[in-house]
Amino acid sequence: MMDRFFRTVIIAGIPLVERIGRIKLQIIGFVGCACGLLVSGLSIRSDARTSMIFPYSGFVAFYFSSNFGPNAMTSLLAGEVFPTHVRGKGVGFAASFAKLGALIAAFVFPILLHTIGTPRLAGKHSPSGSRVRVELRHRNKGAESVGSRGDPT
Repeated sequence: MMDRFFRTVIIAGIPLVERIGRIKLQIIGFVGCACGLLVSGLSIRSDARTSMIFPYSGFVAFYFSSNFGPNAMTSLLAGEVFPTHVRGKGVGFAASFAKLGALIAAFVFPILLHTIGTPRLAGKHSPSGSRVRVELRHRNKGAESVGSRGDPT
Protein backbone atom coordinates (compact mmCIF):
# COMPACT_ATOMS: atom_id res chain seq x y z
CA MET A 1 0.00 0.00 0.00
CA MET A 2 2.75 2.47 0.92
CA ASP A 3 4.61 1.64 -2.26
CA ARG A 4 1.61 2.73 -4.33
CA PHE A 5 1.33 5.89 -2.26
CA PHE A 6 4.95 6.84 -2.88
CA ARG A 7 4.71 6.09 -6.59
CA THR A 8 1.74 8.44 -6.65
CA VAL A 9 3.90 11.07 -4.91
CA ILE A 10 6.52 10.83 -7.67
CA ILE A 11 3.87 11.13 -10.36
CA ALA A 12 2.25 14.07 -8.56
CA GLY A 13 5.62 15.83 -8.24
CA ILE A 14 6.40 15.76 -11.96
CA PRO A 15 3.85 18.46 -12.98
CA LEU A 16 5.27 20.72 -10.26
CA VAL A 17 8.67 20.67 -11.95
CA GLU A 18 7.74 23.38 -14.43
CA ARG A 19 5.95 25.53 -11.82
CA ILE A 20 8.43 25.31 -8.96
CA GLY A 21 11.64 24.40 -10.76
CA ARG A 22 13.92 21.41 -10.64
CA ILE A 23 16.46 22.66 -8.13
CA LYS A 24 13.87 24.23 -5.80
CA LEU A 25 11.93 20.97 -5.83
CA GLN A 26 15.08 19.12 -4.83
CA ILE A 27 15.76 21.61 -2.04
CA ILE A 28 12.19 21.23 -0.76
CA GLY A 29 12.66 17.47 -0.84
CA PHE A 30 15.95 17.59 1.07
CA VAL A 31 14.51 19.93 3.70
CA GLY A 32 11.56 17.54 4.06
CA CYS A 33 14.01 14.64 4.46
CA ALA A 34 15.81 16.54 7.22
CA CYS A 35 12.50 17.23 8.96
CA GLY A 36 11.59 13.55 8.72
CA LEU A 37 14.89 12.58 10.32
CA LEU A 38 14.37 15.18 13.03
CA VAL A 39 10.93 13.76 13.81
CA SER A 40 12.42 10.25 13.94
CA GLY A 41 15.08 11.55 16.30
CA LEU A 42 12.38 12.69 18.71
CA SER A 43 11.63 9.04 19.43
CA ILE A 44 14.68 8.91 21.71
CA ARG A 45 12.81 10.77 24.43
CA SER A 46 9.32 9.36 23.86
CA ASP A 47 7.41 7.24 26.32
CA ALA A 48 5.92 3.81 25.64
CA ARG A 49 2.63 5.32 24.49
CA THR A 50 4.23 7.33 21.68
CA SER A 51 7.26 5.15 21.00
CA MET A 52 6.18 4.21 17.46
CA ILE A 53 4.52 7.47 16.42
CA PHE A 54 7.72 9.46 15.97
CA PRO A 55 9.79 6.88 14.06
CA TYR A 56 6.89 5.94 11.78
CA SER A 57 5.80 9.50 11.01
CA GLY A 58 9.43 10.53 10.53
CA PHE A 59 9.97 7.64 8.11
CA VAL A 60 6.84 8.57 6.15
CA ALA A 61 7.89 12.24 5.97
CA PHE A 62 11.43 11.29 4.94
CA TYR A 63 10.33 8.82 2.28
CA PHE A 64 7.61 11.16 0.98
CA SER A 65 10.08 14.04 0.67
CA SER A 66 12.75 11.84 -0.86
CA ASN A 67 10.40 10.61 -3.56
CA PHE A 68 8.81 14.01 -4.08
CA GLY A 69 12.05 15.85 -4.80
CA PRO A 70 15.46 14.19 -5.08
CA ASN A 71 14.36 10.73 -6.20
CA ALA A 72 12.10 11.99 -8.97
CA MET A 73 14.62 14.61 -10.08
CA THR A 74 17.45 12.09 -10.43
CA SER A 75 15.65 10.40 -13.29
CA LEU A 76 14.09 13.54 -14.70
CA LEU A 77 17.26 15.66 -14.86
CA ALA A 78 19.34 12.83 -16.27
CA GLY A 79 16.68 12.21 -18.91
CA GLU A 80 16.79 15.86 -19.94
CA VAL A 81 20.56 16.24 -19.93
CA PHE A 82 21.69 13.16 -21.85
CA PRO A 83 21.09 12.72 -25.60
CA THR A 84 18.47 10.17 -26.65
CA HIS A 85 20.88 7.44 -27.76
CA VAL A 86 22.56 7.27 -24.30
CA ARG A 87 19.68 8.41 -22.11
CA GLY A 88 19.11 5.03 -20.40
CA LYS A 89 22.81 4.76 -19.56
CA GLY A 90 22.79 8.35 -18.33
CA VAL A 91 19.86 7.79 -15.97
CA GLY A 92 21.54 4.64 -14.65
CA PHE A 93 24.83 6.50 -14.25
CA ALA A 94 23.17 9.32 -12.29
CA ALA A 95 21.23 6.90 -10.08
CA SER A 96 24.31 4.78 -9.43
CA PHE A 97 26.29 7.78 -8.21
CA ALA A 98 23.45 8.73 -5.87
CA LYS A 99 23.46 5.20 -4.44
CA LEU A 100 27.26 5.16 -4.28
CA GLY A 101 27.23 8.35 -2.19
CA ALA A 102 24.75 6.80 0.23
CA LEU A 103 26.82 3.62 0.46
CA ILE A 104 30.04 5.50 1.14
CA ALA A 105 28.35 7.64 3.79
CA ALA A 106 26.94 4.55 5.53
CA PHE A 107 30.42 3.04 5.90
CA VAL A 108 32.56 6.16 6.35
CA PHE A 109 30.35 8.03 8.87
CA PRO A 110 30.87 5.55 11.76
CA ILE A 111 34.62 5.45 11.10
CA LEU A 112 34.81 9.27 11.12
CA LEU A 113 32.65 9.43 14.25
CA HIS A 114 35.07 7.13 16.06
CA THR A 115 38.23 8.71 14.62
CA ILE A 116 37.60 12.46 14.83
CA GLY A 117 34.73 12.55 17.33
CA THR A 118 31.32 14.11 17.35
CA PRO A 119 32.23 17.81 17.71
CA ARG A 120 34.43 17.88 14.61
CA LEU A 121 32.14 15.61 12.59
CA ALA A 122 28.96 17.51 13.46
CA GLY A 123 30.55 20.81 12.52
CA LYS A 124 31.83 22.93 15.35
CA HIS A 125 30.41 26.17 14.02
CA SER A 126 27.22 25.05 12.28
CA PRO A 127 23.86 25.57 14.03
CA SER A 128 22.90 21.93 13.53
CA GLY A 129 26.30 20.79 14.76
CA SER A 130 25.93 22.96 17.84
CA ARG A 131 22.54 21.43 18.58
CA VAL A 132 23.94 17.91 18.19
CA ARG A 133 26.77 18.74 20.60
CA VAL A 134 24.38 20.17 23.19
CA GLU A 135 22.14 17.09 22.98
CA LEU A 136 25.06 14.66 23.24
CA ARG A 137 26.64 16.58 26.10
CA HIS A 138 23.33 16.55 27.97
CA ARG A 139 22.74 12.86 27.28
CA ASN A 140 26.30 11.81 28.21
CA LYS A 141 26.58 13.84 31.41
CA GLY A 142 26.58 10.70 33.55
CA ALA A 143 29.16 8.99 31.35
CA GLU A 144 31.59 11.90 31.70
CA SER A 145 31.56 11.63 35.47
CA VAL A 146 32.91 8.05 35.31
CA GLY A 147 35.87 8.99 33.13
CA SER A 148 34.50 8.72 29.59
CA ARG A 149 35.30 11.38 27.01
CA GLY A 150 31.59 11.74 26.29
CA ASP A 151 31.92 10.73 22.64
CA PRO A 152 29.34 8.15 21.59
CA THR A 153 31.00 5.14 20.00
